[in-house]
Amino acid sequence: EVSPQHIDHLDAFEGHPDWYRRELIEAELESGARVRCWVYFCLTPQGVVVPSGDYALHLRWKKASA
Repeated sequence: EVSPQHIDHLDAFEGHPDWYRRELIEAELESGARVRCWVYFCLTPQGVVVPSGDYALHLRWKKASA
């Protein structure tokens, strides 16, 4: 949890709403519990989708394949 003042600082740091857009989403934790949380989304698509969702594993696979 963060205070409204901290959110203002994070918004400035992330360039909300011009560079990143902050949205309230519902996420599922490993335990299966569902929580609502703020997430920043980049307005300019970039990068690749990691099918497994495990970015660290993706990087290890990418390094091993090089």
